[in-house]
Amino acid sequence: MRTIPNNPLFARAALGLMGVFSVILLGCGLALNAGSGSGGPGPTGIQTGPAPGALQALTGCSNPNTGISNGDWGVGTDPVYTDPINLLVGAPVYTSNSIFWTSRETAPGESILLTGAFTEATKRARVAFVPSGTIDWQTLVRASATVVPTIQQGTTGLSFIVPSDFAAGVYGFEIEDPSAPAVLGLANVPSLSWAIGVPSATDAVTALQHQVYDCGAEAGETLRIFGKNFTPSNQIIFQASGLALYLLTPSKLDSNSVAVTIPPALAPGTYNMWVGSFPWSATSSPASQITIYAPPSRTVRNASCSNLAGDGATDNTARLQACLDRLAPLPGANELVYIAIPAGTFVLTGGVTGHPFEVLVGSSPASTDFLGRPRGAPPAAWFSVPQYFGLANLSLKAPANPNLLISAGSTTGAPATSGHLFFSQVNFQSTSDTSNGAESMFVVAGPDIQVYNSLFLSGSNQVFDVDFGDGGIISGNQFVLNNFTGLGIGDSQNVIFEDNLAYSQNPPGQGSNGNSGGSGLSIGRGFSQYGPSALSQDIYVGYNTFQNMGSKGQQIITNDGEGGAYYGPVASSTAGTVVLQDDPAWNWMGTTNPQASMMAIISGRGVGQYSLVQSYSGRTIQLITPWKVLPDATSVVVISQYELNMTFAHNTISNTLGVSINLMDALEGLIEDNVVTNSGYGILISAFGPYGGPASYGPVIDTDVLRNTVTAGAGNFIVPSPYNNVAGIGIFDMPGCLLSGLMIRSNAVTATNTIYSTNGLNGISANVIEQNRAYWAPTFAIPGFLIQDNSPPLP
Repeated sequence: MRTIPNNPLFARAALGLMGVFSVILLGCGLALNAGSGSGGPGPTGIQTGPAPGALQALTGCSNPNTGISNGDWGVGTDPVYTDPINLLVGAPVYTSNSIFWTSRETAPGESILLTGAFTEATKRARVAFVPSGTIDWQTLVRASATVVPTIQQGTTGLSFIVPSDFAAGVYGFEIEDPSAPAVLGLANVPSLSWAIGVPSATDAVTALQHQVYDCGAEAGETLRIFGKNFTPSNQIIFQASGLALYLLTPSKLDSNSVAVTIPPALAPGTYNMWVGSFPWSATSSPASQITIYAPPSRTVRNASCSNLAGDGATDNTARLQACLDRLAPLPGANELVYIAIPAGTFVLTGGVTGHPFEVLVGSSPASTDFLGRPRGAPPAAWFSVPQYFGLANLSLKAPANPNLLISAGSTTGAPATSGHLFFSQVNFQSTSDTSNGAESMFVVAGPDIQVYNSLFLSGSNQVFDVDFGDGGIISGNQFVLNNFTGLGIGDSQNVIFEDNLAYSQNPPGQGSNGNSGGSGLSIGRGFSQYGPSALSQDIYVGYNTFQNMGSKGQQIITNDGEGGAYYGPVASSTAGTVVLQDDPAWNWMGTTNPQASMMAIISGRGVGQYSLVQSYSGRTIQLITPWKVLPDATSVVVISQYELNMTFAHNTISNTLGVSINLMDALEGLIEDNVVTNSGYGILISAFGPYGGPASYGPVIDTDVLRNTVTAGAGNFIVPSPYNNVAGIGIFDMPGCLLSGLMIRSNAVTATNTIYSTNGLNGISANVIEQNRAYWAPTFAIPGFLIQDNSPPLP
């Protein structure tokens, strides 16, 4: 029986509360001027260092909600031109080799999985450990005496095992092919996907004085970096335009995320930033651009609403509104006003509307308590809030019709009119739903969303939603999901959802249709017809607890929703331009942001590649990422919405119904280090379609499922399915959908469940299931699956 290793290379490293700030001094040897990451004088004696050898753009650096429709809706009919039911990945014939994707976090004795285009010839891999500091890794690999066999999965997948006596770290390899030129590659190299800066302080005294930034941070803020293959030895290096170098030590790091404090003395400007070591080498990530901002400079004024009556009987609606109106900063005044609300119970009979740059601050959620007592129908919202607004240290209990709070821009997220919202230590509870099931209790939208250490409770539909978010952090909160309530992050990018607790006060599985225990967190994109474009990318769900909740047929963590514009062949293609053979239809996709769409090759030559769409005109599609292998007459492509860079990691899910984690129609997804106990159907990787419109056959491409634990616990909610394709860790492939590049490794699954495949096989390409403690069922003799070195499950 094989024991699942605790991979030291990718173990989480808690490195203290503040980062260490150092300046690199180059010359005869290496000296470090160490200073405090929390302040102090600026660095002195800075010298320059060489520029990094590779660059990589981050995703999500611009707001996606500013576009104007181009008016090109296409044919507006059914854009499906290939029969999806019998579509196969195929076995394209190639005369050379090309690598599209490499799996992450490979330890000695484990497989490196490659997707790509491969000849049919038998190959071998020449492998070398690449020490830190190496630049010319290619020569190192070619000189290596270590050669291992490869396993090929048709012509779309290839893998080989790293020798068990190798050290942990970065590996270089050369795929040797007697029929074609060799191909070189690297595995385990750190890689950056997205980053945001978040304020270091989360209490009311600094509300709206600092903000969340895409691909940047203020000096003194915490930069959150997301990607893959991070290790405890990694450091963060900033390089200014003059090649001056700054070395930062992370305050928190695991294999997929890094937190580092930006020194207050670091000058505003644009820097190249990489994760790894100094000087830059092949074992460091490619560098990405990060912008450091000066903090906003606003005058702070303190005021109070002293005329409120906190006796639990007096109507304070007009008094509170008059206070908000009277204390509102003048437009253009560059002023921020903190409005103190005293302790007491303050009755409201109607809604109030805030003004920009106001922050209402109570004494505490327990002592500053607003009660909604409408004389007739409740208002549509008790608090209607503009951009640049905050609430702290207070509570509201009221009936919803449908909102207790709603922010400006909730249907568009337009950055000119929405966002910059701060909530800390607030308590919002819906006492009843008077909207006939349409309740959305707390809805915020736009850029720079901050929600900390608060409580949200509802008994109908949605309890908390971020719509059209662009840069946000939701941390330290409690969400009480009674009846069929849920959480939503919709049409959003660059959002961190971490260290939260979600649960239900009702027993799961009871009530109407078994929905008493609430649903869960849904991350999705809108696909309403003839609406604006919407995307969903760069979402981190980590270190949360979901417990004692769930409803039948629902999911605890899921991504959801999509539209499609085309499903069919191509007429011609260059590396960056595709001409479709037939007409697309954009009515399910929107026309305000072409980059909210992606094209994937799902069958035939080039299968397993995808690119976001740069622009389109009629049948001509311009791509952001060039094809490595061009599609031809055998190829079938899909144009659909997507979920990019979904990370579900280090969550604890226990005593829940439904699917624990559902990763659907996602690109570059990760499910890692989650602990799932007595939890319904377990984990599901789902290529599902059609969904939003007839062409919405969204693929799942380039996914890792690593080191998750599924146990039975009390056993009353987990779905028993030993040797069956029902529950555990599932691979779900609907006809017409591609599921390409999937590594399922080092997971532990109770004997009550199984690692399994269900619903179809036609779209399976380069799936590897290895070194898990689990049953596998059923076994399919197709090249898309490689099942190896697994061992009996947990008892």
